Amino acid sequence: TPSHFDNTFLKRKAYKLDKLKMLVLDEADYLLSNDVTQRVVEKTFKYFANNRIKVQTLLFSATFTDDNFKLIKKYYKRANMIEIAKEELTLKNVKQVYYRANTREEKVNFIAEYLKKQWNQERIIIFVNTRDYNVKLSEKLRAMGYKVYVLQGGDMDPKNRDETIKHFNKGNIQILLTTNVLARGFDEKLVQLVINFDIPDKKENGEYVADAETYLHRIGRTGRFGTKGIGLSLVAGDKDMRYLREIEAYYQSNIEEIKSLEDLDKERKEFFYKDY
Repeated sequence: TPSHFDNTFLKRKAYKLDKLKMLVLDEADYLLSNDVTQRVVEKTFKYFANNRIKVQTLLFSATFTDDNFKLIKKYYKRANMIEIAKEELTLKNVKQVYYRANTREEKVNFIAEYLKKQWNQERIIIFVNTRDYNVKLSEKLRAMGYKVYVLQGGDMDPKNRDETIKHFNKGNIQILLTTNVLARGFDEKLVQLVINFDIPDKKENGEYVADAETYLHRIGRTGRFGTKGIGLSLVAGDKDMRYLREIEAYYQSNIEEIKSLEDLDKERKEFFYKDY
């Protein structure tokens, strides 16, 4: 982590950085946007420059922003950038669909009906925008008799988060309700379905808009390592629909509507087994 790097390399100087040949920053857009991590990254770049240390720095992310590029250019004026067109970022191994509900409660009932069928006993990740509703949704589903687990930041103990992820990877946990804390850096090839209970959003120029970058990271939790997956978004109301259309326009992609669980099952079979 950046804080570990700062403490170990820059403050304690446990290792000589003049021997460093390559530095790789994954999820670099987050590292360059978060106040805490950005300070560490900039401090590192300045250290290289002030001590004339030649280090090959590689920064990776599926969702760089213009501000990220400006910051990189500030320290690496001759930086080379390799960009992939947005329409190529929507993950070929992930089938994107949406279901239109009338209310949030209908979203809950749709998930409950899906869990009742439990096709293939697969592992499922359900994303919710807020920690409060993440807990409420877990309580609703548990009251219906479904064994679901919660993973989130904030007041959840880091050790409990690590244990929950470990049990999910082992298959001891099959249904995981989470916030954006799991949208990045998590890889499990047995996740065949990601559900956006809420369409991710963000505040931009004083108004809420769809968060297309977070959407991409969320659905990217399935379809890993050459496998296939379904990214299902639950839509209720005009705002959700507007967000979905904004995401489609951003990536120049098509998110298909399903009308029922039977439609979802049909899409699954066609998508997962069409090459056989």
